[in-house]
Amino acid sequence: MLEKEMRRQLKHKFSLEMPQALLQPIESGRTGRGIPDIFFKAAYAEGWIELKEIVFTNTQIEIPFQSGQLSWIRRYTKLRGNIILLMTYKKSLYTLGLEKEWAAIKALDIMYRYESIKEFDAAACFMGTLKDLDLRKLLQNPYD
Repeated sequence: MLEKEMRRQLKHKFSLEMPQALLQPIESGRTGRGIPDIFFKAAYAEGWIELKEIVFTNTQIEIPFQSGQLSWIRRYTKLRGNIILLMTYKKSLYTLGLEKEWAAIKALDIMYRYESIKEFDAAACFMGTLKDLDLRKLLQNPYD
């Protein structure tokens, strides 16, 4: 599923299940370098959602980041900010626990790589499909 389609479906899901929540897509080309795709604010949580399409190659799994994204995300999470990395492969969704994972990323990495599906499965959390997604569970800040 392309990021554009994932954004559209996520916005629709929010409108049905959490109509009171604010979900604001950000056009980062005009704002700041590295800012995630969507800002959200609900009654009990706020933060950012970064959408990524997982790339499988013959030897590894890659999560493609643009220049500056990892630095921005690392700085924000150090301030105990809530960032959700929502990744898709075909129709399946995954998240990463960023409060644990970012310590392992080097500052200049553009791609976050896993050497095997087993390694990826150990780090990522399978969320089912967008239809199955539990928004309240997803939006919880890991620092609370």
